[in-house]
Amino acid sequence: MLLKKEIYVGHSVDEFHSITGLFNKNGIKYFTRTDYHNHYASIGRGPGVGRYATKSSDPTYYVYVQRKDYGLAQEMVSGHFNSGGT
Repeated sequence: MLLKKEIYVGHSVDEFHSITGLFNKNGIKYFTRTDYHNHYASIGRGPGVGRYATKSSDPTYYVYVQRKDYGLAQEMVSGHFNSGGT
């Protein structure tokens, strides 16, 4: 993931679709990942143990953009949610 930067991490499928739709509409190339094993402490975000939540937990959605597009993507996401978009 050296050429990609994380722009969104969350549990809301609506926010996930809103962001990817925004990027589609504006020609921003993005990459996604969905983690169905929600960690209590996520590896790579600190000293995680890797314990898992129950299977009924909501999945975690990740959206990444290319480094060169990160600034623009960040402005788009910020502007979208600050204007009340979902």
